[in-house]
Amino acid sequence: MEEVIIYNATIRPEDEIKRYTKFIKEHPNTKELYEGRALAYITNKEYEKALDDFQKASKLDPQNTHYLFCCADCLGKLGKWDDALKEYKKILKIDNKYATCYLNIADIFFQKHSNQSAKKYYTKAIEFGKNDGIYYYRRAYFYYSIGKTDKALTDCDDGLKINPKDNCILSLKDQIFKELRRKKKEVL
Repeated sequence: MEEVIIYNATIRPEDEIKRYTKFIKEHPNTKELYEGRALAYITNKEYEKALDDFQKASKLDPQNTHYLFCCADCLGKLGKWDDALKEYKKILKIDNKYATCYLNIADIFFQKHSNQSAKKYYTKAIEFGKNDGIYYYRRAYFYYSIGKTDKALTDCDDGLKINPKDNCILSLKDQIFKELRRKKKEVL
């Protein structure tokens, strides 16, 4: 059974779904089986079905933040932002230092044009994910998108201190400088 639990991305998702469904019928209380089938559903972009399986896994292990995170992610992919926020907030009750959770909450608020809340959660993500430039990159992109290029550049620089070769940050910084040069030419 151990080998069945491991999701195999080289097998067609439809075959994985059938395989997991068979084993779920035999072992309905095995959370890993629901997770494996959910991953196959995600590969097929069947987010409703993936959500259902992650919720089943979560019921079997309610303190497992991974399952809650996957539920929230599926809800986000389905455009159910408010429901996704509720799931992310459940995670923070269990682990209030989950940096990626703060990051995803910030992204939702950014999508909803709630800039103050987005800024707050991007900042929290950086607080708990200090050693990863992705948090600085995402807040820098947020700042850039709302026209705060000075703050965006500061975040780019802070992210590059962590990883000087981060292509995402370097690309964003280059884009900001190009726009600043273009605006300067327009003024002249």
